[in-house]
Amino acid sequence: MKKTLYFCVAALLMISLYSCDKVDPPYMVKITPDTSTTSHVRKILIEDYTGHNCPYCPGAAVVADSLKSIYGNKVVLLTIHAGTLAYPPCSLGGPYTSINFQTTAGTAYDNFFGISAVGNPNGMINRISVGGSQIIGPTSWTSIVSTIVNNAPDAYIDITNTYNSGTRALNIKVKSEFVHDTAGTFKLCVLIKEDNIHSWQQNNNTAIGAVPIIADYTHHNVLRTDVNGTWGDTLATGVISAGDTIVKNYTVPSLNASWVDSNCSVVVFIYDAYSKTIIQAEEKKIK
Repeated sequence: MKKTLYFCVAALLMISLYSCDKVDPPYMVKITPDTSTTSHVRKILIEDYTGHNCPYCPGAAVVADSLKSIYGNKVVLLTIHAGTLAYPPCSLGGPYTSINFQTTAGTAYDNFFGISAVGNPNGMINRISVGGSQIIGPTSWTSIVSTIVNNAPDAYIDITNTYNSGTRALNIKVKSEFVHDTAGTFKLCVLIKEDNIHSWQQNNNTAIGAVPIIADYTHHNVLRTDVNGTWGDTLATGVISAGDTIVKNYTVPSLNASWVDSNCSVVVFIYDAYSKTIIQAEEKKIK
């Protein structure tokens, strides 16, 4: 397999891990936006670990959104509410006590990688290790993404969603194709996320509002559930040849009634079962 899966960027930058640290401006960088539409590019999964009781987490969301604006379809965003700052009730109680965006998969990822134990906001980029850790602070996301975003892909993913608005049943067809001869065990993870959820959020980011509580904050790319188990299922194992293609089908009998289906997307990624490094990601709107 291409050695570009395991990026040695520790010599280029040092990662500062912190507990609910402030994300300082500037939040945007001047890079020409990517407008390509081909799916045959490397796509990067940015996992933003957050919580509604985390006042500095909106600053991390600003960084993630800016990277999506810059790189377009080359970046897939996933916001994961996990750890003590995502626990209900919220710190102020009142009408916000029932807020809970935690998921079984998100909690499992958080516990396995130890992210909230270090502190939110933090995240991962393709779950690569930088400086000996897969946990990466948002102040370093831009630098790391710019280092790897133009690398050639190691696999392609094509998602076909068939959705019944009446029954809210969803059928997902995932076609994966490997680009290079390789060997190992690779797994496929299928998740559902929801965008544009309006709810409460603590805030200490003057760039989006000079108030400590945002009652109508827009939560983007929120992980809602896993489709094929927390860690997915085996895609390929042993000797894998360039061009090998695997098609898998999944069914969600009924989308959760509280989710806005038009705001939901399927997120799929392929990862190395041993290192957990993600080699390709993709997303597709449900409808």
